[in-house]
Parts: sequence; C-alpha cells; structure tokens
Amino acid sequence: MRIKRTVMRFTFRHKEKNTRKLVVLLKHCQIKIWYGFRKIYSFSAYNSVTLPLSLKRKRPLKHNVDILSFDYICTKIIAGIAINIAGKILFLRNVDMTKKWRTVSIDISKYNDTIRSLIVQRNYAVLNLIFVIYPSSPVVPLKIKNIRLRSYNIIEKEKDIICKNYQKRIDKEMIDLREYLQEADFSCKVNSVVIDNSGIKVSGEICDTDTDFFLLEIPLFCDFAEKDFCNVIKIETTDHVFSITVERLSNVKGFVYDRLYSRWAVAVHSETGYALCSHAKYVNQMASTFSFPFPIHKNKKGLGAFKYNLFETDLDKLGISYITINIRINDFLRRKADKNFIPIQYGGKTYYADAEKISQYDRAIMSATKRGIDVSAIILVCPENRSKDKEIGRILEYPEYNSAGVYSMPNITEIEALNLYTATIDFLASRYNRPDNKFGHIHRWIVHNEVDAGWIWTNAGMKTATQFMDIYVKSLRLVYLTVLKYNENAEVIIPLTHFWQTSYNEPSCYPAAVILNLLLIYCQAEGDFRWGIAHHPYPENLINPRSWEDKTATNSMNTEKITFKNLEILDRWIRQPKTFYHNKKRTLLLSEQNPNSLDYSEKSLNEQAACLAYAWKKVMNCEGIDAYIAHRWIDTHFEGGLKTGLRKYPDDKDNPYGCKPSWYLYRDFATEKEEESCLFAKKIIGIQNWSEIINKVSE
Repeated sequence: MRIKRTVMRFTFRHKEKNTRKLVVLLKHCQIKIWYGFRKIYSFSAYNSVTLPLSLKRKRPLKHNVDILSFDYICTKIIAGIAINIAGKILFLRNVDMTKKWRTVSIDISKYNDTIRSLIVQRNYAVLNLIFVIYPSSPVVPLKIKNIRLRSYNIIEKEKDIICKNYQKRIDKEMIDLREYLQEADFSCKVNSVVIDNSGIKVSGEICDTDTDFFLLEIPLFCDFAEKDFCNVIKIETTDHVFSITVERLSNVKGFVYDRLYSRWAVAVHSETGYALCSHAKYVNQMASTFSFPFPIHKNKKGLGAFKYNLFETDLDKLGISYITINIRINDFLRRKADKNFIPIQYGGKTYYADAEKISQYDRAIMSATKRGIDVSAIILVCPENRSKDKEIGRILEYPEYNSAGVYSMPNITEIEALNLYTATIDFLASRYNRPDNKFGHIHRWIVHNEVDAGWIWTNAGMKTATQFMDIYVKSLRLVYLTVLKYNENAEVIIPLTHFWQTSYNEPSCYPAAVILNLLLIYCQAEGDFRWGIAHHPYPENLINPRSWEDKTATNSMNTEKITFKNLEILDRWIRQPKTFYHNKKRTLLLSEQNPNSLDYSEKSLNEQAACLAYAWKKVMNCEGIDAYIAHRWIDTHFEGGLKTGLRKYPDDKDNPYGCKPSWYLYRDFATEKEEESCLFAKKIIGIQNWSEIINKVSE
C-alpha cells in the first residue's frame, strides 16, 4: 500500500481557509511548559518532547483536514519533527534553526477520517506533536504558537495532484522489474551501443524466427512501460545480426534531448505497445574529450567535508591524499539571469550558476588539486523548501518526495527536470575536467548520500528496494555518462551506511548488501560501468567511540552492521571477482566516518583517539580499502551534538578550532612516528598487540 507523501514548507504563510485552532493539553505533558503571553508555548527540551493536541473549541470539523501548521522559534539544531496520529508516525526533517518566527506546515490529509472522528473527543492519544532531539544535543529552547488545522492552499493542492498523478502513472504502467532483471529469458540481445561522429550505433542479435523485430529507444525520463517504448526502426537482417545508426539528438516538447542517456532494446509488437525481447542497454563506448589519470596516493588518509579556510595547511601537515566536498546543486543553480551569475547553456535552454558559490567550490577544489590530492564531489539535491531558488527546487524535487528526507532523489521523470539536472552535472563535469586545471579537478563523483537509507538521505517516496534502485541507477548512470564526455576515466561512487544485512528502522530503507547486489544485477542486465563504493562504517552507536565493543558487527558475511570492528567483511566483499570491473577491484572509500568525542574532557578525547588508532590499524590490514576519509575535519553544531572532528568547534570558548589528540595522531599515521603515537590506545582498547584486533571472516 502506497503511503501518501508528507509536504513540509517553511515559507511565508499563504492565505489560509477553513482554519481550526489547536491547543496543547498541558496537563498531559511530561515537561514544564509555559503558556500565556501572546499565546506562546515555551519550553526547554532535554530529550524528545511530546505535546498532545486537541481542538480549541469542541465542535466537529466541517472541512478537509489536510495540513497541520504552527509557528516556531528554535535556536539549536534538532533531528526533526514527528506527528503521531493514533499511532501512525509522520517524520519531518530539515527543521531550520531560527531566531524569528517561522511557519511549518505538515500534510496529514491521509488521516483525515481519524482526526475528524476522534480529536473532538479531546483524546490526547490521537494527535501528538513531537520535537525529536538528538541524543547528544545540548538543551534546546523552543517556542511555538498558532497551532492549527486547515485545508490545502493552492500551491499545496497542485503538488498533491502532481504526486497522485505520478503514482497512478507508475502503478498502472511499469513492467515487472524483478521479472525483467532476474527471471526473463530473452531470445535477443543488444551487444553494444556506441557513440561516434555519425550518431548512436546500436548492434545486436535477433533469434531465428519469422517475427518482425524492432529496435526500441527507452528515454531516461520515460517510465519503464510498454507504452513508452519508442519504435526507432524495424530490424532488417538476413544473418540475425544487426547494426543500426540513429541521430544523437532529438526534440522533446521544445527541449533538445541527448539520446546518450537512453536505453536501447529489441522488441516485438504487443497488444499494449511493445514487448521486450532483450535487456535494454546503455551506451557502453564513446570517445572522451580528455583523459585524466588518478593521482599517486601517498597514503590512505583523507579529510571529509573539506572547505577552504584558514586551516588549509592541514592538508600538508596531516599528509592528506583524499578529500570529499559537498556540492548541493540547489545552492548555486538559478533559473533567471543576474550580473553575478554564470550562464549554463544546455538542451536549447539557458540556466544560471551563482558565481560566488561556484568560486567557493573552486577555491576548495583547487586547494587540493595543486597538492595532487584526490577529490571526490558529493552530489546532493535539496527539496524545494531548502532551495535558494524555489522554482529550481520544485523542478528538481522528486514527485513522490517525502519530507522525512533530508535530501531528494533528483526528478528525472520528465524532460524539463531531466535536462535541468543534466545541465547542472554537465556544467560541473566540464568545469572540473579541464587540462589546465583552471578551477581544480574532481576525480570521483559520489552520487547522493547513504542511498540504502534512502527515506532519510535520498528520498523518492515509498519504494521497494528494486523500485528505488531502478530510479537511483538512472541517476548514477546519468552522472557517469555526463562525466565520461570529458574524462575517459570517469568514476561514480555509491554511498552506503554501516547497516549491512539489516536496515535503518524507517520506511524505504534497505540493507546495503541488498542494494549492492541489485546494482550488480542491473550491471549484468544493462551493461557494466565504472562505479565504486563510499562506505560509512561508523561505530554501531555513533555517540560511543568504543567500536571494539560493538555487538551487531560480527565476523560473518551475514553481519547486521559493518563498523570499524569488522571492516574485514567489506574488504572481502570488494575483492570478490564477481564484483570486479574489467577484472579489477572497484574503488572502496571509507568516505564518511570518525569516532566521536563525547565532550572535550581528557578522557573523551583520548577515547576518540584510541578508536581512531583502532580504525586505522584495521584499514591498513584491508587491502581492498583505498582510503579512510575522516569526517569531520572540524566539529560543527550541524551534526546534532556529535563531535567527530579532528579539530574543536570554531566557537569553542576555551580553544576555538583547537587540535584534538586525534589530530596529532592522524598526522603521525603513515609516518615513522605511527607506532609510538598509537601505543597509548592499546591500554584503552585492552590489547597487547595490534594483531589481536584482526578478524577472520566466516560465511
């Protein structure tokens, strides 16, 4: 059963109709709440706080209950807001800090009947507003007011219609993906899809029958449905082998579409369109403009979330070989021109990039490039409510995006959105793949964030693992093929959490092992390409740095999680021949992880450093792991109280940006000082020799 998406907006309030006021049932609250002046509720949250709500006036609701809205002030980061409606939870992330009143609106229309029938009874278990606080956060002061129920405004109604129409479209038309990928025994095949100066050349084989076969194009923005299979040409051959060349560009609804991104298949006529007789193949050969070799790495050390600042010289002092940099495309992308914007021409349209924001990327990337450091860019798509340009956000946001997600899957379901996303990747790929390195060089492209926890970090609505991967693989392929135009050594990376055979306990989250297996199946069916893994093996409890005590990280390939304790599992997986690309091991980065320091006391800082030594020794024992990229470089309040950085908070009152013991330890890794610097950690871990921490993997 498909769950309706939840829309959360932080905007100026639109005209509201059919509004009913709600009140907090103070006598049922578990903490002290002050209420009075200007009808404001004020409280301090030490842990998550539940506020039971009821109608201010006890009379039946006479209109649709679509939205719950309220105004809030919150000066510290919180994990999110949850709405509990008779035991059904709607979770909303992306709650901004604010010193001024802001409005949040939450779509609760799915539970219209429940609210209508029970809330008038003043049943405090029916409707609860929950402020979810990070376990490691300091006390959070909060104020809320003007809590109300209302109907959709015009914009919300339009988005609801778009979502429902898209759900109907894919529910009725999509082919059975599982059968297509794993069960279909096709009689024909496409062997190669080559791009050259003459266009796109598709070659393959058909079976020995009198049936008429057709070469089909499946554009990336179309659903994988029979009615969307485009008849390119009837296959004429006498020896069952065919080779057909088609033009590369086509015109779709006023947009120029590059068929580089299409899939190509053999099919026959069916009652509803066309029936596939082969797997659909992407382009697997084309000439790139340039070739950029990967840097020669001094060691496996890296820094995560790198930004250009006064401590740029840490790259030298720490002996860094890798960095990651976050690129939130909504932060710089614009629809309208401005004197400080860079034009982006693509597909017959012109978009714009904020030159100031792009210059910040340039400085950070160039800082690494001039030192020969390997740069991985993390491509992130913000939803509409977190976009600088709301129109850009509306276009890029996936139709079924749910506000439980910090980021959205990019919208590639129609040509306008697909071309906007492609134009952005093309702009970045061309800028950071120049022979003169004018702006620096990006070597690898990490596509989105922690996709196995897609509901949270790359949200595409409620999906099975196969449905989710069908969408994600398109985005992964798009980035790969776009970068490949400029660099023949293009490489894309799939990012994963520390969950392995289990998943995060929210909807549409999947075991990482399942996601990787599906990716391999897609490659086998539709053609392989150069991708690697960016794994995040945090300790099982992100707060507790004593990862050697993790219970859910075992030495079995069926382990629930992969943390520092059992990195050997990941090492073994990546070194299996069945996972290789062109008979070589794929890239495996540990791209986001570092032990936490509970606070800045000597004990906590030493435990953080001990776990860092533990993790490093494990990494060095795993040949399949290419890099350990410490996240974060510098502590930030945006991590919900986690202090995983090598440096302290910039605003620490005693030692701003201060180097922790882990900074000095990290500096000494891969040097002659390593063994001496790591000695202290053995006592904390409880070992005599580093060989004691190395595991043997069981099946």
